[in-house]
Amino acid sequence: MDVNHYLGIFLEESREHLQTLNRCLLDLEHDPEDLHVLDEIFRSAHTIKGMSATMGYAEIAELTHEMENVLDLLRKGTLKAHTDIIDTLFQCVDRLEQLVEEVADGRSGGIDVSALSKKLAAIAKGEAVSPAAEKKAEPSVLPATEAAANQPVLNETEIQLVKAATAQGMRVYNLTISIR
Repeated sequence: MDVNHYLGIFLEESREHLQTLNRCLLDLEHDPEDLHVLDEIFRSAHTIKGMSATMGYAEIAELTHEMENVLDLLRKGTLKAHTDIIDTLFQCVDRLEQLVEEVADGRSGGIDVSALSKKLAAIAKGEAVSPAAEKKAEPSVLPATEAAANQPVLNETEIQLVKAATAQGMRVYNLTISIR
C-alpha cells in the first residue's frame, strides 16, 4: 500500500489532534481531576499513535504510546495529574508538533524522542519524583546533635517570652522553612 497517498490526511488530522491536545492540557491544568478532558487527551493521543504507526512514523508512534501509558494511569486514578506530569505532556505535544512538521517538510530522523519517552516510562512506573507540593509535610524529629545545631539564636526578649509561655503550660516550637 502506498501511504504517500494518505500523507495529506495524516498531516491534517495530526495537526487537528495536536490542537486538541494543547487545548485539553490547558483545561487539565485548571482542573486536574476532570476525567472527561483526560479521556479526550487519551483519544487524541491514541488516534495520532494509530495513524503514525500505519504511516510508518515510528518516533511519533513511540512517543504517543508512552503518553498513552501515562494518560491511562491518570484516567484510572493510579497517578494524579500535577505540574510535572502536565509539563511533560506539553513537552510531548511540542515534540509531536515538530515531528509532524518534519514529516510535512519531507524530512525524517532529525528529532530524538528517546529521552522524553524514557521520562514518560519513568512516570508510568512511579519512578519520577512527585512535586513537593503534593508531598504531605510530616513532622520530623532530629537527633539531639542536629537539634542542638539548629537551635535558634534568641534575643533576651524572646527568651523571656519562651520562659513565660512554658511556665503557662504552652509548648514552644522552632520551625525552619526552606524554599527551593
